[in-house]
Amino acid sequence: MAKGLTAARLQRCIGGAFGNPADLVMVRMQNDAKLPLELQRNYKNAFDGLYQIIKAEGLKGLTRGIGPNMNRAIFMNSSQIASYEQIKQLLLETKLFGDNMQSFVTVFTSTITNEGPQALFKGWVPAFVRLTPHTVVTFMVLEQIKKFYDRRIELRIKATHDWKYH
Repeated sequence: MAKGLTAARLQRCIGGAFGNPADLVMVRMQNDAKLPLELQRNYKNAFDGLYQIIKAEGLKGLTRGIGPNMNRAIFMNSSQIASYEQIKQLLLETKLFGDNMQSFVTVFTSTITNEGPQALFKGWVPAFVRLTPHTVVTFMVLEQIKKFYDRRIELRIKATHDWKYH
């Protein structure tokens, strides 16, 4: 558990840094309407927001707010990764996964019937743009940190073993 939590904190810090540009654009777009007209940025979409930030502030502008964003990612999501690790381990030890497919089918068909198939994709593009870089980097870094941690433990055990018998 300690290994998972340590790895989770480090990878979330790195993941938060990679996801910062998307978070920055999202916050600015959400806040734009509250600003006086002369201060509004009026980004057309998330990609335009990234382009406008780079154009006006340079690449360094994409790092604005990175410290608080990395801290938020660490504190808000460490338990998520530790839970992921524990559940992953439990599922890997079983041959079958239990699932309540009937509830899923009921909700799925009800949504399509009442709101149409497009309801399944509400908010998908902004969520994808915001979460994909962060999520991909999060799990890639997590697996690398676990490998590094395991290797360190192996070396420590070997050094202890060598010391005792020499």
